[in-house]
Amino acid sequence: MRKACIFMAVAMIVLALVPSMGSAQGLAMPCRFHGTVTADGAAVADGTVITATIDGDEYTTTTPAVYGASSYALTISPAEGVTYAEGSTITFMIGDHSAAETGVWESGGNSEQDLSASIEEPPTVYTSGATHVPTGLPTLNATLDGLGTASSVEVSFEWGLATSYGNQTTPETMTSIGSFSAELSGLTPYTTYQFRAKAVGNTTAYGENMSFMLFILGDANMDGIVDGRDVIRTKKIILGIT
Repeated sequence: MRKACIFMAVAMIVLALVPSMGSAQGLAMPCRFHGTVTADGAAVADGTVITATIDGDEYTTTTPAVYGASSYALTISPAEGVTYAEGSTITFMIGDHSAAETGVWESGGNSEQDLSASIEEPPTVYTSGATHVPTGLPTLNATLDGLGTASSVEVSFEWGLATSYGNQTTPETMTSIGSFSAELSGLTPYTTYQFRAKAVGNTTAYGENMSFMLFILGDANMDGIVDGRDVIRTKKIILGIT
């Protein structure tokens, strides 16, 4: 009888210590995700990195998994002392692109979660400058240096008196890289205009902002004669000298 009492007492002590030991270790049950992976609706290449992020902590794996081509299996196993609140949001990356789907932390969970992402790349465009300004019909110039992931790109220029622009030239379609231009008319002489190139493919890209002052070589001093004095007067107007 005495031995039985001692055994029961020891068992109770052990049971009481088990939760304390688990708490001291701070080990949480892992949470697992698996499923297919697609980018723009297509399978991804073997070796594509899949990243899950929760509370700033990242966990990674690569494709494929045992579920077949373009699949993944990822285990989120917190380090000792790290815990996540049940229901915390988990975001995913497919390579360098954000997945449209998210997951939820469930200690000990094993969820099927297919992942997809858009990898559309914008076109590349550079604003070159303005030419033929003295004629009163300035030509805006730019270069389309890349179509991104689009098969064709619509290019144009935004222009106006400020960098809010407010005007746009008629778009033209380009199916390969190269230069493009647009002529402006009806502008006010001795006025500074802002402009930049614009390219619309799968997404939209812009060139850097540039500016020009419209001046017209002519009878600037209004003496009825176009000569060197008009050039001097034009320079003074541009410089703001009366």
